[in-house]
Amino acid sequence: MGEKVLVVKATGLKNKEENLQVRNDIRNVIKSVLRMILSHSFQVEYEVGERTTKYSIDINQQDCGRLLGSHGRTIGGLRTLVTAMAASAGIRAVVEIKNEERFF
Repeated sequence: MGEKVLVVKATGLKNKEENLQVRNDIRNVIKSVLRMILSHSFQVEYEVGERTTKYSIDINQQDCGRLLGSHGRTIGGLRTLVTAMAASAGIRAVVEIKNEERFF
């Protein structure tokens, strides 16, 4: 099953400190949402590429259904939220579930 990712074109921020703060704020929002949805521990990490920030969510296999939601609506909503937050700051961001293929 292919992963759907929403992408926004990057325009850049004023400085590196502001970039770092926005990325950390987005990670904290992801963590807050996941704390309310998942019942097991998880990790959220991000990797800054040349043009895109990739947020990786590592979850317990038992929480897969909770995170994906019916027809992917929950993870889709989270991806939309992250994309909107990043776009408002002028950066590009994607959300992936680490080793998603292990759940299928």
